[in-house]
Amino acid sequence: MRAIRVHEFGEDPQVDEIDPPNSPARGELLVEVTAVGVGAWDLHVAEGRLAGILPSGDRPFTMGAELCGRVRAVGVGVEGFAVGDRIMANPGIIGAWADRVLVRASSCGRAPRSASDAEAAATPVRGLTAFQALERLHPPAGSTLLIIGAGGAVGRAAVEMALGRRVHVIAVAGGEELEPLLELGAEVAVDYRTEWKSRLEAAAPDGVETALDLVGGESLALGLDLVRDGGRVATTISGADATEAPRDISIGLIAMRSTTSALGAIADRIDAGDLSTRVLRTYPFEEVAVALDALRTRDRAPGQIVLSGRNG
Repeated sequence: MRAIRVHEFGEDPQVDEIDPPNSPARGELLVEVTAVGVGAWDLHVAEGRLAGILPSGDRPFTMGAELCGRVRAVGVGVEGFAVGDRIMANPGIIGAWADRVLVRASSCGRAPRSASDAEAAATPVRGLTAFQALERLHPPAGSTLLIIGAGGAVGRAAVEMALGRRVHVIAVAGGEELEPLLELGAEVAVDYRTEWKSRLEAAAPDGVETALDLVGGESLALGLDLVRDGGRVATTISGADATEAPRDISIGLIAMRSTTSALGAIADRIDAGDLSTRVLRTYPFEEVAVALDALRTRDRAPGQIVLSGRNG
């Protein structure tokens, strides 16, 4: 079978022919992959910037953090899944980009019925991160949520999920990302390259109850000034949770975790029309280098890049 593997950091991944996985162990599923998502984290893995957090330093290793496929075998002790089920999963930071993979059943969930395999494959990382951030923040209906770095895949998902909770959203993003965010339903969207803090202070003169930071650094520091005393902030940037916060504001780090229940909740939102899925371009496995280049050079149009499996 084929697997897309990193042999040397900084070089293009290669499509290798390797032996297929064995039967699933206890708690695992054997999944025939139909499509996989391609995200910025994959670039970081391929270029070696995340080498310190990979589960093993051995190379070559199979890339990929999200997939859609069908269950081909069920391990002992697994409940809730059967052969033929269509699932999506985040098996971890690597391991998804192959024709067949072994995945912990607890990290799999049903694929949305209304989404294509490509759309489902591009859902787990962005969906889980946004979902778990909002679960952590728990913004009350009618409150205001500030999202810093809202123009990316996670940010857009968080906008839609917050709106589904009847939460008002104000967003900070790049200039070309503002119109799509307003179309999604953000009440205010400002360009981070401008004097955005003063604009947001005018839009939310009483401050905001919660904030989601997807950028860190100076942007987080500026955003903290907009959070009310006792407010809550969630960040996806490692180390940003140690930022000194004023006025009894709590900052928590979101460590994304793939679970069956969370993926099921995300699939429900997609099927209900509360979370959009958009694929910009799909490439075959053999064009993985082209897909990664497209990710590096694409404009900021909303949508995901996907690799299509042999059975996709």
